[in-house]
Amino acid sequence: MTRIPAVSPDEAGALVKLSYQWAKRRFGEVPEPFAVMANHRKLFAAHMIAETAAGKASPALPTSVRDQEDGPQGT
Repeated sequence: MTRIPAVSPDEAGALVKLSYQWAKRRFGEVPEPFAVMANHRKLFAAHMIAETAAGKASPALPTSVRDQEDGPQGT
């Protein structure tokens, strides 16, 4: 449980509601950090921009780099 309450869809503005729908489609549910960040519009927007940029950059990476789970090999 977080100390900062999550923004419910009923309390959210139009942009956050749209983002919640996208998150539900992508992850199956709205992640808690995502809903907590919705309390601060600029932080929420910055997070969305960073997620979008990472998603666009990911296909450009070689599969061997993109699929690493534990970091660089041999460390």
